[in-house]
Amino acid sequence: MRLIKSKLRDLKPAYERMYVLEQSLSNLKTKEPKSGLEYKIGKSLDDIASLIVQRPRWYKNWAKKRFSEGNYCYSVFADGKIVSCIWTSFDSAFLPNVDYNLILPKNIVSVLDGWTSPDHRKLGYYSAAMNFCLTNLKRKTDYQGVYFFIRPENIISLSIHKNLKVVLYLRLFKILNLKFRKKVEMDCYIESLMKLNIK
Repeated sequence: MRLIKSKLRDLKPAYERMYVLEQSLSNLKTKEPKSGLEYKIGKSLDDIASLIVQRPRWYKNWAKKRFSEGNYCYSVFADGKIVSCIWTSFDSAFLPNVDYNLILPKNIVSVLDGWTSPDHRKLGYYSAAMNFCLTNLKRKTDYQGVYFFIRPENIISLSIHKNLKVVLYLRLFKILNLKFRKKVEMDCYIESLMKLNIK
């Protein structure tokens, strides 16, 4: 019976969707860092040791691969340990939800895997990490924009980023072992897009 249920589940179509949003760095309003916190750019596993112990087992190898590809972890510390962070990706960004490796334009950097310790959520740490990352990218690099990735069902995140432009819509459709991808270039803002129902 269990085998039959498993096979029936495989017959049911499944899909995942992702929006790619762009934030211009040229007109980004930078803010002063939140006081009382320590900010660091992680470039090795040693730099993020306090983060690794807080994340699942797979995270250490994932982080090692990210560093080997030249990516950075922008971290906020409180009481000597990382409480929030966000990663950059400079050449490409693999989006596991839609099983897609997005090659980035030369003047674009992407940010992904934003995280905050459960004990430190809703206290402004993630905003501090994001501000630290974007301000650093604007002041110390030649990148013109930043890509963010948000699932359409994440209404809270879409609302927070409603002033950002949607540049790409990705969809993965799966049935049995077959995968079909849809990639649509877009040029609209989240605020207007939230009124539409894209399938």
